[in-house]
Amino acid sequence: MIEYTEPMGDEIAVNSPVSNLQNIVGIGDDVKENEIILSKNTVLKSQHIGALAALGVSEVKVLTKIKVGILSTGDELVAVDTPLKLGQIRDVNTHSLAAMIKSFGCEVVYQNRVGDLFDDIQKALKKSYFIIRCGTYFRR
Repeated sequence: MIEYTEPMGDEIAVNSPVSNLQNIVGIGDDVKENEIILSKNTVLKSQHIGALAALGVSEVKVLTKIKVGILSTGDELVAVDTPLKLGQIRDVNTHSLAAMIKSFGCEVVYQNRVGDLFDDIQKALKKSYFIIRCGTYFRR
């Protein structure tokens, strides 16, 4: 209500009538006792964090994000900003899959273009819960 006030020396003039308990939020007005404010498996967003803070909750148990590795395999693959040479194709799948995986709330922890090498797949598995391998086929 400060917008309806003005200083007058040592006093303040209130230029709008104020009713009893106006602009006062009472206990239980926003959340009732035993009311569930977040369901299990809710993906926490800024509004959820704000609601928890308003209730004095500073810690909650959460699940870790699923960690996913992406391997695009094929000797013919090149980065999207690389000029193409004969027999090469741009690695589109890695970027499309990463965006889709992130939209599901997962974390992409390994993203690489490799040839068809078993060692590269092993390396990705050490950092991820699972990997998505997408290969290409090029006919000469």
